[in-house]
Amino acid sequence: MKLTGLIWAGLSVQDLERAVEFYQDVVGFRLRRSSADWAVFDAGGGALFELVPGGKMSLAPKTAEQQAVVVGFGVDDLPGRIQELQARGVNFIGEMEAYKSSRWIKFVDPEGNVLELKEVL
Repeated sequence: MKLTGLIWAGLSVQDLERAVEFYQDVVGFRLRRSSADWAVFDAGGGALFELVPGGKMSLAPKTAEQQAVVVGFGVDDLPGRIQELQARGVNFIGEMEAYKSSRWIKFVDPEGNVLELKEVL
């Protein structure tokens, strides 16, 4: 099997409407399509990011402390993106970190899910 890349990531949310508003209006993702049961965003490079309400993605309830997966999104100009999102009220975890040819920062969505923005230098 040859792995060709990530094409989809899904995240469970309790309040789909609030989550769609956050990812579309605050973070700036482009909503591709939605229904009462899901919302799909363009995640860049042909990948999709899906939100599903009511914990339908996992078999067990989770809290932010129990979350085993962090979804990361690539960006250009990470410092500029941090400033933009801070102005929109996004809560970041710690400071921007860097190692060799990349830098990143984690943030929390309104549901307590941890996500990451990463810039390859």
